[in-house]
Amino acid sequence: MLRGTPLPPVVLIRVGEVYYVVDGHHRISVARALHQSCIVPL
Repeated sequence: MLRGTPLPPVVLIRVGEVYYVVDGHHRISVARALHQSCIVPL
């Protein structure tokens, strides 16, 4: 990520109006720490 390579997509499931992370918890925490505004779901 620090070299400019995007993180792999995360896997989400939608239940009603809420999304839950199935795979990618660490990628989301890294993206938040680096103030990334968009995470691509798979």
